[in-house]
Amino acid sequence: TGKAMAMDSTINTTLPEANITFNKDYSVAYFTRCDFGNDPNVNGYCHIFKTEKDGDGWYEPEKLNLFDDTINIGQPFLTPEGNRLYFAAETRFGYGGKDIYFVDIANNKIGFPINAGYSVNTAKDELFPTVDSRGNLYFSSNGRTGFGGLDIFVAKPENRGFDDAEQLPYPINSGADDFSLVYSKEYDGKQLEGVVEQAYFTSTRKDGKGGDDIYMYKKE
Repeated sequence: TGKAMAMDSTINTTLPEANITFNKDYSVAYFTRCDFGNDPNVNGYCHIFKTEKDGDGWYEPEKLNLFDDTINIGQPFLTPEGNRLYFAAETRFGYGGKDIYFVDIANNKIGFPINAGYSVNTAKDELFPTVDSRGNLYFSSNGRTGFGGLDIFVAKPENRGFDDAEQLPYPINSGADDFSLVYSKEYDGKQLEGVVEQAYFTSTRKDGKGGDDIYMYKKE
């Protein structure tokens, strides 16, 4: 594993930035930035920004105009094809709490935000959307029956929406908060030996180093 390095100063500022996602050739990036500033009395909001590669650096990021500026938006995830961006937002017209939304991207233009629907979202919080190469949507929820806290669920694509979400089993899910699952190797249905499936996720379970820790799931 290589040494972690800070991103360009056009992306990392004095404001909080998080949850960056890239296209296949790492020439386009989307990330979350929260405009809280240094004033604790300022009611700032989080938004998604887009930037493109500029030689060894990045162009000045531009905020996506997805909803009103007074709506918190974050946790972007770009599909492998680069034609759809998923994110979480706390709107006044969702199912309740934070919902998963997506926008389609065509000819470098961002479409209208679409709620992922009732098979994904609940009256509580749905967060940290990610998608694999088959279009399966992974997300965390505290509004469904689970092991406790945030649990990771998967919703398979069906027509223009999603099938009913299913909870991932233990040991991926636990009694703590489990979220932000990303596959580094997907099972192709053919490989029988070695590591056939591998993913990373975050958890607050007690056997970690403290706080939120990154875990690796591996199936051999």
